[in-house]
Amino acid sequence: MIETLIDKLLDNKINIEWIAPANLKIYAQINELPAELLAEIKENKEQLINYLKANQQTHEYQRIPAGRSIPFLPHRKDYGC
Repeated sequence: MIETLIDKLLDNKINIEWIAPANLKIYAQINELPAELLAEIKENKEQLINYLKANQQTHEYQRIPAGRSIPFLPHRKDYGC
């Protein structure tokens, strides 16, 4: 299953990102990926992309409405300013 490969990547501190239309970007905290892991990524590239597409999070941002203005408070010695 593809989840097993993803777990293996995460255990090795390797993250992958889907780059549309059909590319993967690999992030690793090591200088060189182990050859067998890179081969496994290549062998399962299509399944990894499909998994990432299906599980991607969409970020929908909403504009924050302008609030009422905050009245200016005069400097007071007891505020500790």
